[in-house]
Amino acid sequence: MPSDERASRSVALAVSKALHVPAADVPLLLANLPVTLPRRFEDAEAREIVSTLAALGADTEITQRSGGVTHCAVHLELEASARCGRCDAPRCALCCAGGDALCPGCRRKAQRSRVFFHLRLTFLLGVLAIVVLWAQRDVTRRKARTDWTQTLSVAIVVLRVGPIDAALTEKLRDRVPALEQRLADEYRRYGGASQAPFRVELYGPLDVPSGTPEQPREGIADLVRYTFDLWRYVRDVNRRVALSASTVDSSIYVVARPARDGRPALVEGTSEEGGKIGIVEVELGEDMADFALFVAAHELLHTLGATDKYDAHGRAVVPAGLAEPERIPLYPQRFAEVMARNVALGPTTERAPSTLDELRVGRATAREIGWVR
Repeated sequence: MPSDERASRSVALAVSKALHVPAADVPLLLANLPVTLPRRFEDAEAREIVSTLAALGADTEITQRSGGVTHCAVHLELEASARCGRCDAPRCALCCAGGDALCPGCRRKAQRSRVFFHLRLTFLLGVLAIVVLWAQRDVTRRKARTDWTQTLSVAIVVLRVGPIDAALTEKLRDRVPALEQRLADEYRRYGGASQAPFRVELYGPLDVPSGTPEQPREGIADLVRYTFDLWRYVRDVNRRVALSASTVDSSIYVVARPARDGRPALVEGTSEEGGKIGIVEVELGEDMADFALFVAAHELLHTLGATDKYDAHGRAVVPAGLAEPERIPLYPQRFAEVMARNVALGPTTERAPSTLDELRVGRATAREIGWVR
């Protein structure tokens, strides 16, 4: 190749004009000589290119094949010497410069694909970071609930399914202060501070066509669907009763249905240990307000990390499920441990608590929720 800069530019311009390739690409083309020109070049034109290169000191030759030439898909004046590894388009020596296996079009697509991949990866990593930070903050806030440095805010939301006398739901509201006081007395019994452990506010009643979504017994896919359905259900309920979930530490949803004549009223609940939501299903009849709030307290303590204190048969485990495990004789018990739900009258005999005055928090439960260290 010529060493003089002016001569080099002359070579580039001459080859660029003759072969219709960008002048900036000519050095790559010359670095990959010899190149066979398509048949459509006149002999005089080919000789002119060779003479120009020779006059400028390019030690090479450009030959012309007599037939069977495949043109480059990009540089139409040059013979193809390879094919694109992706689209199989014919490529010339210029397109193959640098050892790239792709044609310029596929190379640009690959570059765009890489850019898009990196953008997408960056976005997903950003979302993941936000989720991790949010989850860490949420877990920290949940754990902070059992530090008992401040009063916890609890919402009890009454959902009315079917015709229920308004006086029955008002009894629930009237008994909320008694629940607050009973829990405060238990808190102080374990040496709690003078501040109240809970501030409970009742919302509703809100008339709804059906209760909360039914929780599946097994299957991860069903559980994921249930979690999403419950989130949508609760979000709608909160909006309708003007409850901001971010302002409360736990929310207990009491689904109240009419009591069935001639049958014992049913009360049951479910919640996630350490979560923020508890659900109570109750057939709300006369004298059921205290028991419904007792079960609400049971679910509330579940959200703070307390575990059930009854066995597979529903009977209180000994000693954790007894309100007075040191009592002599042991039975009958006088009170109901909140996480065992019933008053144990004997090893196999129990009854439901009749008033909130019978609610007690056992030592094992107190330890689980941070009242005992």
